[in-house]
Amino acid sequence: MQFHPARLLAGLFLLLQLMAAPAMAGEEVMEESEPVKIVGASGALADNVRAHLGIKDDRIPVAFSFGSNTLESWQQKTRHALQALGYFSPEIRIARKQLDEAERTVVIDLKPGPPTLIETFEVRLEGPGKDDPWFREYLDDLPLQSGDRLNQGSYETIKSRLFALANEYGYFQARLERHKLVVNPETHSADIHLVMATGPRNHLGAITLETDALTPELLSRFRLLEEGEAFDNNRIFEQQQLLQQSGYFRGVVVETNQDPEQPLITNLVYKLEPAKRYQIKFNTGYSTDLGARVGFTLNNRRINRNGNHYNLSAQIAQQGHTFNFDYVIPGQNPVTDNLTLNFQRLREEDDLGDNVITWFGPVWNRQLANDWLNSYSLRYGDEDFSGRSGQDLHSKYLLAAISLRNVEKDHPLFVTEGHRWSFEVLGTTSATSDPSVDFLQFRFDNKWVLPLWADHRLLLRGHLGSTLIKDEDFLDALPPSLRFRIGGDNTLRGYDYNSVGTRNSDGNLLGGKHLAAGSIEYEIPVVDRWAVAAFVDAGDAFIDKFDIKRSVGIGVRWQSPVGPVRLDLAKGLDDPEEFRIHISLGPDL
Repeated sequence: MQFHPARLLAGLFLLLQLMAAPAMAGEEVMEESEPVKIVGASGALADNVRAHLGIKDDRIPVAFSFGSNTLESWQQKTRHALQALGYFSPEIRIARKQLDEAERTVVIDLKPGPPTLIETFEVRLEGPGKDDPWFREYLDDLPLQSGDRLNQGSYETIKSRLFALANEYGYFQARLERHKLVVNPETHSADIHLVMATGPRNHLGAITLETDALTPELLSRFRLLEEGEAFDNNRIFEQQQLLQQSGYFRGVVVETNQDPEQPLITNLVYKLEPAKRYQIKFNTGYSTDLGARVGFTLNNRRINRNGNHYNLSAQIAQQGHTFNFDYVIPGQNPVTDNLTLNFQRLREEDDLGDNVITWFGPVWNRQLANDWLNSYSLRYGDEDFSGRSGQDLHSKYLLAAISLRNVEKDHPLFVTEGHRWSFEVLGTTSATSDPSVDFLQFRFDNKWVLPLWADHRLLLRGHLGSTLIKDEDFLDALPPSLRFRIGGDNTLRGYDYNSVGTRNSDGNLLGGKHLAAGSIEYEIPVVDRWAVAAFVDAGDAFIDKFDIKRSVGIGVRWQSPVGPVRLDLAKGLDDPEEFRIHISLGPDL
């Protein structure tokens, strides 16, 4: 008998075709995508069916085989989708129908039947953590309760959340003593029994801040955590954020480890990667108050291992220039407390005149309770002033000041809710000033951002100030930089920058002893990152007679990648000038 390879191959090919024929019978391969229509269910129920069937955009993918096997599979998956949401007695019909001349549609016709309701619902904790507030708070507001329709997704969520809370607060030995879900399709009821044993809670062992960039003594002042305190992942993250925000480190990685001989002790290692010693930034910008500006900032983050650092900045603008140098010595809380040795030189040009000012002296900053920042400063000032009214003044003085400041906001750039408060008291005596002058000045500034319906915002702003000084000393001795003026982007739109205040008989600006100003602004979102606003500003800076100036206007707001941009068109109601355009950039608080 002769062997014929060709005949053998032909026979095998025929056999494979015969074996494949039954599997292919009744299967139809779609040549193009077809729509899917779900009838009898909507909302979460229909969405769950789509998720189980893998349907996107209500269409079946191209080259999808549709036949008896597909129908059976879809029936089963649809049934599981309905059961997951508490429907255990559904009627399901799936068929391809010619609903229009253009194409066929796969119709999933559902009658979910009566829902399964939770009859017995038991979720409780056992062990040392059963009365801890974070567990109790979650158990008091579970997504399922007795009498609710069964939702297996919510049931799984409860289990996952309990384990997440256990891990977050150091109950690493937590386990489910009982987790039972029993469904009775005949009575359309379900019983849930979920019991977790928390086990003992871990505590912190050794806490290591690993770096050579700073001295151990300074690092110890960054410590929030104490050895022996209960494990709390939120506190561990807070410690990480504190180190990250200090400016000394570019990266902070936390590692945890358990001692095999002490399984209830968790050791922490914070690996600190030092930031680059020098940072330089260049900036340009424009505002209606100061015109075009260009500047730079140079930071030396670590002069030495004690954490001393300096910041040097300079800016040149159309309406003046500034130079500032701060040498910073960290305090007890290195993030918020410090002693700063400040040197500042600036030139101001406005309606009052030209003023070249030099200030230097120490500033002590510290943080009080509830995030209030407190500052004490003692600065020597030297002002060389040439006024538009022909008044020239050279002042030298030692100025003492105390200030309080608080800022709370829900976003660093795009604020939807928050406030800013600022109080300051400053003054000098005739013994420390030339020409001799005694004065005491009070300043108060605040701003609120209030959320309203449909993402609308209400912005309120107020400024108050008063100077206690003899009237005859006001013009002859009070340093011009400490006289009140308003006008411009941030106080009274519709008027030139710092152009509003008491004027002499020739119309030349003198400034004011007192200040009262405010603003109301209503903002409406339009599309995407754009909004429109309408506002009313009012106020005055005065010596003895309050003569209110008012303005109204409209504006456009844009949330740019670098912060909010504001373009305002304002008209002063008590001034013959035309409309003024105001442009400003930066966060509202």
